Amino acid sequence: MFKTETSTTMRLLILFAALMLLALLAACGGGGKAAPAGSSGQNAGQSDSSGRGVSLALSTATEGDGMLRLSISASGATSLHQMSLRLAYDPRAVRPVDVERGALIDERAVFFSAPDKPAAREAAYVPVAFTYHPGEVIPGSSGELLSMRFEVLDSGRDPGLQLIRDEKFLLARDRSGEDLQVLTGAGDE
Repeated sequence: MFKTETSTTMRLLILFAALMLLALLAACGGGGKAAPAGSSGQNAGQSDSSGRGVSLALSTATEGDGMLRLSISASGATSLHQMSLRLAYDPRAVRPVDVERGALIDERAVFFSAPDKPAAREAAYVPVAFTYHPGEVIPGSSGELLSMRFEVLDSGRDPGLQLIRDEKFLLARDRSGEDLQVLTGAGDE
């Protein structure tokens, strides 16, 4: 009984923290509707030439201790000021262990991530969001945004690591709160 209450309380705290961060992102960025990820087929995997987009790339590496490291890198990020994303995974294959900021999200940025704790679902996700304060700029135009480590539970299963490309969850804004196009390079249409 106590464990269930603790789990419920922890989930409510995580949900509250996520909602507060989303409110912070909305307050800092404000503005219009996000462009759907991958809305430009000719530029898949490339930032758009107007400087109004950022490209994301995922790469994985197996570590010797039964761990899998995923890196999310960005290019064309000169205008990037805040971002929210969800990374899907198969909880039967891997379990998230930790999330670390990369070189493009330095200590000045407000950073949030809380791995979802799925019960017996077929798909789960790790939410990640960050924002810089007004007047601050991202420290580069390309590089690693973040890395995540996963414990491998079943090496015979596909871990299913992929960005959720729904426009409600994959958002990027510049310093003035204007939406930036997000290209994932994988199946952008």
